[in-house]
Order: sequence, then C-alpha cells, then structure tokens
Amino acid sequence: HKILKFSPEGKLLLKFGNFGAVPGTMNSPARLTIDPQGNIYVLDYHDLNLETDPKNKIGYYRITKYDSGGNYIFDIGGTGKGDGEFYSMPNDIECDNQGNLYVLDYGNYRVQKFDPDGNFILKFGSFGKMDGQFDYPNTIAFDKSGFLYIVDTNNHRIQKFDRSGKFILKFGREGYNDGEFSYPYKLYLDKDN
Repeated sequence: HKILKFSPEGKLLLKFGNFGAVPGTMNSPARLTIDPQGNIYVLDYHDLNLETDPKNKIGYYRITKYDSGGNYIFDIGGTGKGDGEFYSMPNDIECDNQGNLYVLDYGNYRVQKFDPDGNFILKFGSFGKMDGQFDYPNTIAFDKSGFLYIVDTNNHRIQKFDRSGKFILKFGREGYNDGEFSYPYKLYLDKDN
C-alpha cells in the first residue's frame, strides 16, 4: 500500500501511501506513471463492500495524482461506463510529453485522455476487430514523436494512434511466424523510438 523510490545504489529516497479507500490512500496500487513535471499517477483498486458484504464485491477504480514528493493532489475515476469512469480495472496508464494522462480502460474497450488537472478530454475505441477497435487492450506506449501504441491482445495486434485518438496503422495478426502474435501482452519502445 506504499510507493517506494530507490536510488540506483538501492538507497530509499521516498516512501508514501497508506492503506485505505479515502482520497490520498491506496488499497491495491497496480500501475504507475510519471509525467514530465515529475508528478506520479498511481492506478488503484478498492473493493469497497468486501468488509461489510463479502458477496457483493463492488470495485472502485481510480487513478491518484501525487506530486514528486508523494503529496496527494487529486483522484480521477470511479466505477462505471461514463466519461472519466472505468468499468473494470484499467490495464495501463501513461503520460504524453505534454502531461496528459491516457488510461487504457479495457472493460469499456477504450482509451480515455485527461489533462494535467484531471479533466476528461476525449475517449476513443470500442469493442471489435476493425481499425481503432479493441478486444482486451493491454499496454500503452508513446514513441518520441508522440504517437501512441496499444497492444490489442485478443486481436493479436498492435495499433498506432495520434494523441487525438486518430487511427494511424496496425501490425500483427494471429500466428507464430515472423510478424505474427499469439496474445501479445506488453510493448516496450527503445530509446530511439
């Protein structure tokens, strides 16, 4: 229930976070990303009714923004299908070079974009196999030109978009030969891309 930062030599530099479901606390931190200003976004999951009613598991999905010193700034999200809500645990989060946050909202088969103040900007994607559609989108990565790559796991492909969500291209298909994938999961871009 904490975020720890270490130096390359293994010295603890920063520790923050407490267990809980109120703003500024964490229950199950799963992913994090850092914006160009050094702010830290933490993807968190809360099982709000587990203690009071173990059979009624209603999750709460949110992303919390902290400054570089671990001080709470605000939360984004909640459970649902509306703008700024997440139907299930988002799979990945990433910031672009302008400090906008992109959330891979896989339960809604979409990507949501938020500005540095946490305001919803846009969404793109839906369920399916066509260009710009997803079936279990899993990882987000930006190249140095600002294009967004998304691993579309159950469609066995990678899709490329601009920052406004416009589809650019796709590559890969199901298989085991060169250029083919079998349920790709993660994507990493090297420093030259």
